[in-house]
Amino acid sequence: INLIGLSNKSSRNVAKYEFSNPNLVKVWIAVSFTNSKGQHIGGYSVMGYYLYNVYIMKHFQNKGYCKQIVSYAVNKKKNLVLDVDIDNKYAIKCYEACGFKFVRLIKNFHHITWGPNIKPRDVLRFKH
Repeated sequence: INLIGLSNKSSRNVAKYEFSNPNLVKVWIAVSFTNSKGQHIGGYSVMGYYLYNVYIMKHFQNKGYCKQIVSYAVNKKKNLVLDVDIDNKYAIKCYEACGFKFVRLIKNFHHITWGPNIKPRDVLRFKH
């Protein structure tokens, strides 16, 4: 891949995990990115068409990595949806720059991928 500042050899580590509960069995993919110095830049996870846990390590934020990593995810899987906290203006800007469109506000939302320790919150749903 050609991500600025990310090496072609060590830029992608992909791990697949199975998640299960009594009503649902899904496979999700976690992808992480490192640069040519082996420094961890960020990553994301996908379960079905749900893109979640997009993150950029603090010291690499505001350097264009979010757009590159989200664009990579979009190129790997079409018709993605994601949820973002209503106050996360930087993430919203990144997602819109990558072609995501606002769908709706969801109040008191909790997605199964968040686990039991994350409290429900208001989010904006976006779709690519």
